[in-house]
Amino acid sequence: MCSRVFWRKEKLVSRTMDLPYFDKPRIYILPKGIENKKYSEYTWKSKYDSLVINEVGTPDIISEGMNECGLAAHLLSLLCAKYPKHNYCKPTLHFGLWVKTILDQASTVQEAVNLHNEFCLSAKYKTWPILGSVLESYAGFHLAIEDAHGDCAVIEYVDGNFEPKIYRGYDASVVTNEPTLDCHLQNVRKYYPFGNHILPGGSLPQERFVRLAALKELLTEAPSSINNRLQTINAICSTAITPGCVDDVEYAIANVSHDIFPTTWRVTSDLKNLKFYFIADGSHRGIYRTLEIDFKKYLPVKNIKVCMNPYTEDLRDYGCCPEDCEAWSETKGEE
Repeated sequence: MCSRVFWRKEKLVSRTMDLPYFDKPRIYILPKGIENKKYSEYTWKSKYDSLVINEVGTPDIISEGMNECGLAAHLLSLLCAKYPKHNYCKPTLHFGLWVKTILDQASTVQEAVNLHNEFCLSAKYKTWPILGSVLESYAGFHLAIEDAHGDCAVIEYVDGNFEPKIYRGYDASVVTNEPTLDCHLQNVRKYYPFGNHILPGGSLPQERFVRLAALKELLTEAPSSINNRLQTINAICSTAITPGCVDDVEYAIANVSHDIFPTTWRVTSDLKNLKFYFIADGSHRGIYRTLEIDFKKYLPVKNIKVCMNPYTEDLRDYGCCPEDCEAWSETKGEE
């Protein structure tokens, strides 16, 4: 159900995407100046170039990304989340655009936190077509964000309150899924190196959280080369991978525990150097691949780039993809 760990000193963040189905991820590089008013009451104009992952072939689901300022944002499942009822004083924001609105308008974690005063998060899924299947349910998610200064936050909506619960700094450097982050922070104190219990080996959110927190805590001096530092954060994140296969969608949805889904892909982001690594973990038809994107090479972004299938393809001009959904059909970047 997804895990994320942030190495604050080195500004490196890595996350897994755990799902019971193949989510057909697409990577987009988007220019500033895009008007966002098609899928949400809350509207905005993007201030920053961004690199995002679009989910399940529908334009209003963005689960992962970073912007030109080195701010990264990640959507992770939190089934126990409870969003407030519609606040008619604020426009609603569809949860699938939570990541995008942050990356489009904020350059730091503090700016991202402040943005939450402007909208009311909407909890209802739109209909998701997934390889011939249709899922309709209520969304439960929390948001993790980090910036190039080493600041980080986890934002959770609980108990239907209009004001989200926000964790900052050290406490927000690891996140998995339910229960809420405060419960994880209390539970982890039992385990080495914080307590006397040995590290758990399972794939439940509490077990993944403990392993990530413990290994991050045990980091001492960072390796001298950036490649070795990347290997270190990837090795830590890999302890949260859940093995499995997602080819049989109907079987997976019916039989896999809601707390344990196969890891379909991982992402590691270097916030200082603006490098983005998409790592295919083999759960979809045994494909293993790392796609490295040097985001700096595309700045400033002049036109939309897309990678339709990061498992096998590289970035190309958006105009080369007429079969793509009309995700950005009403948007144009600044001239």
